[in-house]
Amino acid sequence: ASGFGLADGSKIADDFLFCPPVVMPLNRDDFLRIFGSFKITEALPDMCENAWNFHVDPLEPNRVWWLSRNVGTHTGYLPFGPGYAPTNKRVEWPVQANSML
Repeated sequence: ASGFGLADGSKIADDFLFCPPVVMPLNRDDFLRIFGSFKITEALPDMCENAWNFHVDPLEPNRVWWLSRNVGTHTGYLPFGPGYAPTNKRVEWPVQANSML
């Protein structure tokens, strides 16, 4: 996995724009800085996305949809909010619907 481009930011286009539904759009540099601060792969080094059901949107043919359910073991420090020490517990996200243009 590429880790959303965090491993090599040069693989993300100069004009990249991440447009989530609830916060302002992020350009490439802001995206790499903010997503890099989450340290997800350090906190859950065995995390697996488990993506399935890829399909092209019939009404928006440049959009691809898929489902995913991340799972991993919390073995490293997680710097969200107050920060969370490792618990060594298995973490399973709820199913997420994802799309990309």
